[in-house]
Amino acid sequence: MGKLVLFAASLAAIYFLVDHIGLAGSGPREDGQHVIVKTEDLEFRFEKGASVVTSYMVFGGSLVSGRNSFSDVGMATLDERSVRAYSGRYPDFFECSSPAAAQAKQQAESLTFIASNDAARSALREAITLHDERVRSDGERTCIAVRGLELQPESIHRTENGSDMTSQLGGAMRRSKLVLARSASVVDCRTLLW
Repeated sequence: MGKLVLFAASLAAIYFLVDHIGLAGSGPREDGQHVIVKTEDLEFRFEKGASVVTSYMVFGGSLVSGRNSFSDVGMATLDERSVRAYSGRYPDFFECSSPAAAQAKQQAESLTFIASNDAARSALREAITLHDERVRSDGERTCIAVRGLELQPESIHRTENGSDMTSQLGGAMRRSKLVLARSASVVDCRTLLW
């Protein structure tokens, strides 16, 4: 029994070190006013911006993967302030059958999330999965609460030789708002509506 407890404690310590301190070598690293993400071939450098402490209603999204992907999830969202404004004018705007749903969807903001840990990454991915399942079954909307920072792209370099790739790849990163998600959790959308 003692060995089992020691084994479980060891696994918990390894998880903490890999997830919170970043010993796995993947994921973002914060360095003063910058966040650095290394992929297989590239190093992305972002400048830290304003704090993000808000909830979003999800209108679509996708998981991001690939050997040089710097982010985890892309989403089309409405922030909680916009959700409350719409629900005041159109109480059913979030239902697919509502005429206001198309209007709200057009106002959705494109967000790219970089998770700073596995827990945030799991919650962001769960939100995409739930959204897709609920849309297929005409179910309720999916919402997610996020705490983190806005990021501004600064530079992209090849890790192999340090060559600057910012001009070739940087434009694509400016098409959506970038957010470093330090924590995230799926929440009940009713808390955003009123």
